[in-house]
Amino acid sequence: MRPRKSQQRVLVYLALLLVLAIELLAGEAATATPLVVGEALSAQPLTTALEQFEDRTRHITIEQVASGTINFVPVKTDRLNLGYTASAYWFRLQLRNDANHAVERLLEIEQPYLGRVEAYLPRGRHAHAGFVCLMAGDALPFDVRVVPHRLPVFPVTIPARTEQTMYLRVETNGSLTFSAMLWEPFAHARKDRIYSFSLGVYYGLLLVLVIYNAVFFLGMRDWANVYFSIYLLCLGLFQACVDGFASQLQAWLLGGFVVDGLALRLAFGNLTSGAAALLTGTYLLLEKYSPRANRWMRLMAGYFSLLAVLAVVWPSQLTAKISNFSMLLCGVPAFLLFFIPLQQGYRPALYFFLSWSVVILAVILNALRTAGILPPSIGWSSVLHLGTAAQGILLSVGLLARLMLLKQEKDAARAEADRRAVEMAISVSFNEQLKRANQELSEALRAREEAQREAERQRAEAEAANARLMELDRIKSDFTAMLVHDLRSPLAAVSGTLEIIEGTLTDADPDLLTLVRASQENVRRTLDLITDLLELSRSESQSLTLDLKLLDLVPMLRQCVENTRLGTVHDLDFVVDLPPALPAVAGDARKLERVFMNLLTNAAKFTPPGGTVTVTACAVAGQGVESGLSFVEVTVTDTGPGIPTAELPFLFDPYRQGRQGKQKVGFGLGLSIAKRILAAHEGNIAVKSQVGVGSAFTVTLPVWAGQVGETSSESLSSLPTDNREKTISSGHATAECGGPRKP
Repeated sequence: MRPRKSQQRVLVYLALLLVLAIELLAGEAATATPLVVGEALSAQPLTTALEQFEDRTRHITIEQVASGTINFVPVKTDRLNLGYTASAYWFRLQLRNDANHAVERLLEIEQPYLGRVEAYLPRGRHAHAGFVCLMAGDALPFDVRVVPHRLPVFPVTIPARTEQTMYLRVETNGSLTFSAMLWEPFAHARKDRIYSFSLGVYYGLLLVLVIYNAVFFLGMRDWANVYFSIYLLCLGLFQACVDGFASQLQAWLLGGFVVDGLALRLAFGNLTSGAAALLTGTYLLLEKYSPRANRWMRLMAGYFSLLAVLAVVWPSQLTAKISNFSMLLCGVPAFLLFFIPLQQGYRPALYFFLSWSVVILAVILNALRTAGILPPSIGWSSVLHLGTAAQGILLSVGLLARLMLLKQEKDAARAEADRRAVEMAISVSFNEQLKRANQELSEALRAREEAQREAERQRAEAEAANARLMELDRIKSDFTAMLVHDLRSPLAAVSGTLEIIEGTLTDADPDLLTLVRASQENVRRTLDLITDLLELSRSESQSLTLDLKLLDLVPMLRQCVENTRLGTVHDLDFVVDLPPALPAVAGDARKLERVFMNLLTNAAKFTPPGGTVTVTACAVAGQGVESGLSFVEVTVTDTGPGIPTAELPFLFDPYRQGRQGKQKVGFGLGLSIAKRILAAHEGNIAVKSQVGVGSAFTVTLPVWAGQVGETSSESLSSLPTDNREKTISSGHATAECGGPRKP
């Protein structure tokens, strides 16, 4: 049994050796093809030609790496991004020179912030001759680096017609991003000159902005300029560390190499964030617009200042993670604070928004470049420089706008103070004048009190007199109503007696007949006056009674015209322009006939012989607020002397006659009574007149029938005959007939 077990063990060992040999052969077979070094002056990308190996322990030596027992993996990207890692990474590079002479090149690592980079170059044509170790990196001072350059740069010499294998070892405490280029020395020097010039322009611009804001602070005493200068200074130092000048900065500022470049970069980065927090609170005037946000900005500034101190003593990788997380957590809310003052009309907040938007865009583009998403052919390496330079310019313009705004506010405050000083001086002067006027005012007040007592006495007397006048007016109205009522009956009897006497007289005694007829005319005139006075008294006492019926105005108007023609003593031309039928109106026939007869007799009385009296009537539709209603308009026009404009407003007052009316017979009651009668019918009367041309009186009455266009006779045929009388209690009639009224 034992020999069999021994044989099995031997077979297992052989199998393991076979597998190991296959892996070694496979590893050799997977080795990348050597990169041929060309004669062109352009740079050759090396990243895709590299093979990588992760050293988790950081203790593997070059001998172990070069022994061939380690399996390297090809790098398949133009830019290798490994993030935060505690491992060291080895890279293998094979170069081949097909030329007949030796070729000298510079191997450049494009990341200046890598902590330690070691290049192992073969001593001779064969690997067993050993390697030469060259060092560079951000964690080493310039005098230790093989080439005093801000980037890790290593000189490489490849003999004629030779293939060489070299190794690179990279170790850093920050984020590990790796890419390499192979440069011809002359082309590399030309590239360095151009890039150094652009860096000089960038740092020169920052320095100019620092001096510019410092000068403005001396003139305006605005702390925003101080915080902006501190921010620009810290930003420039941070960007210098990012660009690979950390060792030189320590030599200039501290007199020697104290900390590695990552720690110095983190310190300046956190100081930049703290200065940005102070600048945000001051620039946006958060103490005025949002005191709570301003306190938060000051706490943030203290927090980042503490992180800057801890970056020197704490582990760099831990500080870097905390700093990045804090900047992301606090930066976005701080950026959005510009909305608070902007909503309240603070225009410089727009410059704050634009400047930080540019920086955020530059950070995003730089992150995409680092991740290898953006194409390497575009020069994205300076995007942070461009972004921060644009931010500095925009914030400087914004600070200038802010200073102008503050200056305007100060000028306004100074003007307000001057105005208040002037007001104070005026107030003092006024007080002095007021003191001098107090005595005069006291005397005036005593006089005013005496005048008030006299005015109260006169007002009491006036009220008593007014009350007596109102009582007398009431007594007069009652007496007038009683008088005309008591006179009407005897005069009616006298009129009847005179008619009987006239009937018994013959033409044999013409003088007596003339005397009787004159007496009859005087009695009739007296009865008309009594009737007018009674109608006026009733209208004034609001006791006018209407006997409402549906009326046909066309026959009534024709009859009134005919009666007027017969009663006219001189020759006149009467023109009647009436339609065959009009919409029916609800009214008192006797009172409306009185209105029309009054207008016609007045027209005939004031029209000279040979003149014309015209009567027209038509149906009209309501306008404006009367839209949807219908009315009948009757117009009586004469060619008399006309009425002066000054007399028109008083034409419808009782006992008022115009200049022409006083020359005729009358008492000035007809138009006043007509106006009251029409008001009781919910109608109206209007007049237009021109001296020397004539006058036109227009009567407007509402249509009763709802059927627009229906003739008065048709309406009358459908109306019941049992009409009722209505007493007018408000000066406007409310008709009640046998059928429902449709206004």
